[in-house]
Amino acid sequence: MNLTITSNPTELDRVFIDTTVMYCIDRMNLSRLQELNITVECCELENEHGWVIEHIGNRDYTITLASNYATIRDFIETIIHEMAHIRQWIRNDVVLSEAETNADDWAEKLGNEMWGLSLI
Repeated sequence: MNLTITSNPTELDRVFIDTTVMYCIDRMNLSRLQELNITVECCELENEHGWVIEHIGNRDYTITLASNYATIRDFIETIIHEMAHIRQWIRNDVVLSEAETNADDWAEKLGNEMWGLSLI
């Protein structure tokens, strides 16, 4: 698994990203994958928390996150939400109409776990 963090996030944001992505990989059972490349970009966004793009063919994904987030909790849960979409694509296990609700459920569940374990 390769994780690349670009666009010069703050050192604290870099720690949040790394910790959250690695936690998601473990909890979403993605650690068994030999080929998984995730690039995370941070930039100021208007009216968006973030998104993920799948680069077809080689399990290569780019997550874009708002660097101007309102709370740390928003930032963390956005990372988890986008990681849930990566899981959906890899496993091909969610109906399109349910994808956002499923990702929101993951974000709330793992966000609560991370806060409860004092990982953030």
